[in-house]
Amino acid sequence: MYAALERGTIDAVEWAGPANDEKMGFQNIAPYYCTGWHEPGAELHVFVNKKKFDALPEDVKTIIAIPAK
Repeated sequence: MYAALERGTIDAVEWAGPANDEKMGFQNIAPYYCTGWHEPGAELHVFVNKKKFDALPEDVKTIIAIPAK
């Protein structure tokens, strides 16, 4: 992939995520670089307004809280 991107054989590449992209050096040869944030587990934080969250019904709080753990 690196060689093909470097030679212009391909225009873009998507790999396993930002840490692996950096190890591969794609940011050094690609004219533009954008990470693939659609990867499972890439988003590891959930931010919620506490006042709004506290105002939600208990079942909705649970729906939000369980997957966010």
